[in-house]
Amino acid sequence: MHYKPWIKVFDDYKFRTNDVKNFDLLKSNLWVTTEFHLIGAILPFYKSLLPKIIRCDISRLYLYHSANVPLEYFIKLTESGKVKSLTISETKIVDSQNSTVPIEEIFKYVLNASAIMINPAFLTKQTMKILNSSKRGC
Repeated sequence: MHYKPWIKVFDDYKFRTNDVKNFDLLKSNLWVTTEFHLIGAILPFYKSLLPKIIRCDISRLYLYHSANVPLEYFIKLTESGKVKSLTISETKIVDSQNSTVPIEEIFKYVLNASAIMINPAFLTKQTMKILNSSKRGC
């Protein structure tokens, strides 16, 4: 299934686009609140939009059918610690070597999340050991 890329930047503002050139219309001092959706996004979207975000206080993050999201951008989107709901579907979070980041690493950045869906999830031999030893309750 092919999805047209669009991005929802602000819940109230409802900025949506499938053209990277539209990011030129945005100032470089964005404060993102409430939720952030990436659907069918490609790397130029990340490189054009995410550096313009100076503060990100989202409680819901949705990444659907998008190109690999660099870990540095994922960290920027989640650094407030306010993400309560995370959905990653058919999208990978990757490190600087373009290797898939395992779920236990992703969880470190969404410690306050009460709902997490990652499909497919990248597991390592250590994943269950690490998750079982975490101090988070079920």
